[in-house]
Amino acid sequence: EQWRDVLPGEIIRIKKNSLESIYLHPQSQLSLCTFEILYFSHENSILDKYNVKKIRQNLATKLALLEDYSIVSNSDIVIGIPDTGITLGKAYAKHLGLEYQQLITKNPQASRTFIVKSVKDRKNACINKFIYQEDKLYGKNVIIVDDTIVRGTVISAIIERLKNIGVKQIHIRIPAPPVIDVCHLGISIQNKQELIITGHTIEEVREKNNLVYSISSAK
Repeated sequence: EQWRDVLPGEIIRIKKNSLESIYLHPQSQLSLCTFEILYFSHENSILDKYNVKKIRQNLATKLALLEDYSIVSNSDIVIGIPDTGITLGKAYAKHLGLEYQQLITKNPQASRTFIVKSVKDRKNACINKFIYQEDKLYGKNVIIVDDTIVRGTVISAIIERLKNIGVKQIHIRIPAPPVIDVCHLGISIQNKQELIITGHTIEEVREKNNLVYSISSAK
């Protein structure tokens, strides 16, 4: 039997040499999870017959097509935020002919921040989440590519650290649309008030955080 996705509401029995579909809920509905595509799935996974890595690369290319070339021409480096932002950042940089350098790497001792419920603990976790090559970042104009912005805690910590290092300009690029509702399954969002976009436009988010940096999302 050809490989396929497990359908919504389906139960599959795994036998020694085969898979058997033994139940399919009559009122099931197929829905798309942004996080599954952009964050949770390994890039070699196949979702709805599409390779996850290629989906991410295509989204990054669409993001690049929206670019303001006055920003591109003045930028020194593109950096993808580990782990899932790396594929996005490389595809974005390649399409625009920009230099890509992995000057931000994940701290191997850091924990996953999106499942930490306490705001204080989440902020502390974000501060120690990455390792920065400060000597190569100082004085640069950088474009940061990440998968999503949910609460804004991680990206705010990154921006603050880069400013303290002495980065001249920071531009944020996100291929996902704004996260506008709760997720009780993978991200542990309890209510909409946790989300950085709640009650604001993308432009207002930038102004609210006193940023002179551009934040854009692919459509």
